[in-house]
Amino acid sequence: MTVETRAASVPGLREKICYGCGDFSSNLLWGISGGFLMYYYTDTLRLAATDIAVLLLVTRVFDALADPTVGYVIDRSAGRLVRPLIKWLAVPFGCIAFLVFLPISADSRINLLWAYVSYFMFGLIYAGINTPYGILQNIMTTDARARISLAAFRMVGCQLGTLSVYAFTIPAVHWIGGGALRENELAGFPIFMAIVGGVGATLWFLTYSGCKVRYTPEPQRHTIEELVQSLARNRPWLICTAAFSLSFVILCAYLSFAIYYARYVLHQNAAFGGYLLMLFTVCSLFGNVCSSKLTRFGNKRQLQCGYFLQALALAIIAGFPGNLAVFVPCFIVASCAAGIGSPLYYAMVADSIDYGTRTTGVRTAGMGYSLNSLAQKACFGVTGALLAEFLSLGGYAPGAALQNEHLSAWITAGFVWLPAGMCLLLIALISLYPSEVNIGETVLLGTSR
Repeated sequence: MTVETRAASVPGLREKICYGCGDFSSNLLWGISGGFLMYYYTDTLRLAATDIAVLLLVTRVFDALADPTVGYVIDRSAGRLVRPLIKWLAVPFGCIAFLVFLPISADSRINLLWAYVSYFMFGLIYAGINTPYGILQNIMTTDARARISLAAFRMVGCQLGTLSVYAFTIPAVHWIGGGALRENELAGFPIFMAIVGGVGATLWFLTYSGCKVRYTPEPQRHTIEELVQSLARNRPWLICTAAFSLSFVILCAYLSFAIYYARYVLHQNAAFGGYLLMLFTVCSLFGNVCSSKLTRFGNKRQLQCGYFLQALALAIIAGFPGNLAVFVPCFIVASCAAGIGSPLYYAMVADSIDYGTRTTGVRTAGMGYSLNSLAQKACFGVTGALLAEFLSLGGYAPGAALQNEHLSAWITAGFVWLPAGMCLLLIALISLYPSEVNIGETVLLGTSR
C-alpha cells in the first residue's frame, strides 16, 4: 500500500474524536443506569426491592435478545444500516435517558409499571444504537494501525463518560433539586437526565456526521441456525463467552451496591458511593495500562492472577467490616486487578471467533459478538435481580433512619462475597480455555502474533 493510498484509508484526528464521542455518549447512560438506577428505584421512587428484582431480571434478559437480532440484520445488509441506525436512534437515546428517571405518579403501582415500560425501551434503544457502533470501526478502515488508534479514542470516550457520571450525578441531582431529601431527588433526577440525554444525543450525531464508511463487507449468507451451530462447536468461544459474561456479575455487584455499601456499611453519604465508582473506574484504567506490560506471563495466568488478587483484597475487606482505612486500599487493589485482567477478554473473543472461522469455514463475527453481548446482559440482569433480592432479605426500608440489623450483612454479601466467590469460579473456568488459541493483535494490549 502506498503512502497516498494508506492516507486515504485512514481516519484523521477529527474523525477519531467523533468516533470516540459514541462511547462517551453510550457510557453516560450505561454508567448512570448501572451505578444509580437501583438507588433511584428504591430510595427515590420507593419501589419495593422484591419488585425491582423481578423488573431487572425480566427486562434485562428479554432486551438482551435484541443484540443478536440487530447484529444479524446488519450483517445481512452488508453494513449499510450501521450509520443510519446511529442517526435514527440518537434522539430516542437522549429521550429514554430522561424518561427512565421520570417519576410520573405518586402511586407506586403506576411508577412500577412505568419502570417496566421505560427500562424495556431503554434496553431496546441501547442495543439498537450500540450494536452498530461496535461494528462501525470495522467499516471505517481495514488498516490495523488505524483500528488500534480508533479503539484508543473509543476507550478515552468510555472512561470520560463513566467518570463524568460517577463524579457528578448525585451532587448534581441534589444541587438541581435543592437538597438531599427524597423530594429534592424527585425534582433533580429528571432535570439532570434531560441534560445528560441532550448531551448524549448531540454526541451520537457527531459520531454519525463525522465518521466515514470506507469498507463494505460481504453480506452474511448463512442462516441463523448455521451461525449458532458453528458457534456451538467452537469450544474456545464458549469458554471465553461464559467467563466474560460471568465477569459482569462482579461489575454489576460493584456498580449496583456501591451506594448502599457506602451508606450502610461504611456509614458515608450517597455521594461517597459515586466517588467509589469513580475510584473503581480510574484504578481499572490504570490496570488496563499495566495489562500490556504483563502479557509475557500468558493470558490465562494473567487473568487468574487478577482474579486471585481481587478475591484476596475482598476477603480482607470482609474481615474488617466498616473500616474505611482498610477498605480504601483494598478496594484500590481489587479495582486495579480487575483492570489488569479484563482487557484480555476482548482479545480472547476476537481470537476464538477467528479460530472458529478457520476450523468451520463459517464467518460468525456478527453473531458471535452479538451472542456474547446477550450473555453479558443476561448475567448483568440476573445479578441485578439477585442484589435487589439481597436488599429485600436484609429488610431494607428506603429513607428509614433505623434499618434492619441484618441489612449490612446482606449488602456485604452482595458487594464483597458475591464478587469474591465469582473470582474463584472464574479462576477454574479460565483454566479450561485451550492454550492453542493465541491472543492476536488487540488495541488494549498492543501485542501481536
